[in-house]
Amino acid sequence: MALETVTYITDLVKTNPVATDNISQGDDHIRNIKKALENSFDGFTGATTAITEAQLTKLAGLSSGEVDAVFVGAFGSLFRTVDVAASTSWVTIGSMSTALETGVTNDASNGTITIDTAGTYLVTAKATTTAPSTEVSYKLGISINGDTPAGERLGIASLDQAAGASGIQTITLTTLRTFSATDVVKIQHQATSNSVVSTDDAYFEVHRVA
Repeated sequence: MALETVTYITDLVKTNPVATDNISQGDDHIRNIKKALENSFDGFTGATTAITEAQLTKLAGLSSGEVDAVFVGAFGSLFRTVDVAASTSWVTIGSMSTALETGVTNDASNGTITIDTAGTYLVTAKATTTAPSTEVSYKLGISINGDTPAGERLGIASLDQAAGASGIQTITLTTLRTFSATDVVKIQHQATSNSVVSTDDAYFEVHRVA
């Protein structure tokens, strides 16, 4: 009577059932297979056709920390496409639209993203500015918990635009930082004169990497 006790797939004996087993035990073997599959893949609730055998093999060679970095999945972004005048003081580019949110909390009306889970995040800010009529120095910054970018030193990118410059200028800022839960991140800008430059488009995102 070759009927094993099964909890997981590794408990299954591939030589069972043997030829001399009673036919009446056939349903027991089928139940064992079902039990092993359900217990071994407990978190699966749908099809997994997006992952291949080769990918699973690569995951087997990663450390737990590396696997966590692959599957963190916390991402949020905000963007706006409406002109907003820069100021001689640091000003938050607020009233943004929500593009996507998973694992973080977006406050589109205030142009902020709140970190829900502590970890290391890649923060990217990008903006395009109008051509100035006079020489101007434009700065784009990322701030945390209400502090100005200069005080927090989370990141500042500068763009010097010459008088009479034509076309739209683009400025990008990227920083990698470890955040605590409830940290509030926002994109801000500053210019030497608020009458000659404005932000046409702004894009702001955070992506958890560890």
